[in-house]
Amino acid sequence: LSQNPMSQIPDVVSELHRLSILRADSCQLTCIPDWLAFLPDLTVFSVTNNSIDSVPESLGRCQKLSKIHVDKNQIFSLPHTIGNCETLTEVTLTKNKVSMLPASFGNLTRLEDLRVSYNHLEELAPEISRCTSLTRLRFPHNNIKDMLMDFWTLTCLTELSIQNNS
Repeated sequence: LSQNPMSQIPDVVSELHRLSILRADSCQLTCIPDWLAFLPDLTVFSVTNNSIDSVPESLGRCQKLSKIHVDKNQIFSLPHTIGNCETLTEVTLTKNKVSMLPASFGNLTRLEDLRVSYNHLEELAPEISRCTSLTRLRFPHNNIKDMLMDFWTLTCLTELSIQNNS
């Protein structure tokens, strides 16, 4: 669906129950549909470069989701239910307006790659230290003053990018 002008993903997509990858990048989307939870085989969801301001709580019911890309939107926060997506290995949230990550991120023990650059983060949730599979953690260009996280628990970490914070 990428690069096709539309304000929302067509409802007919909700009937594609075997769909595993849904990309709707650069479409002028303004919302993410609640019916994503009815795509039981969804593993990759990408809606980069749109005008989305929120992520629905129903996303937390996507039990097979491994990658979510929501870069370059207007997102202010993620729902706490994202912590239910325990198969997530990659979350990219770069260039949004997020000021805080939910504590439930600590449940994402398979998470390998977390990118939250160019947001409004004031702190990095200490619970992220429970994401012990993290190999890449990027959060430069935010408003983080104190690093309250125990980075030593992230023994798989190969890339840590924290420059240009307040």
